[in-house]
Amino acid sequence: MEEVKYFLILSKDLEYITQEKYYEFKKDTEEIGKLLNGYEKFLKNQKP
Repeated sequence: MEEVKYFLILSKDLEYITQEKYYEFKKDTEEIGKLLNGYEKFLKNQKP
């Protein structure tokens, strides 16, 4: 996820995306990160 955050910042700084889109994408990546972390915890707790 850190790579995605880096490229979002870079895209904003280089003006490939607007400030508004940056915050929209940032919010989406944070939500996806939470979902992935929850899924990872779920998988770790599964019995073989």
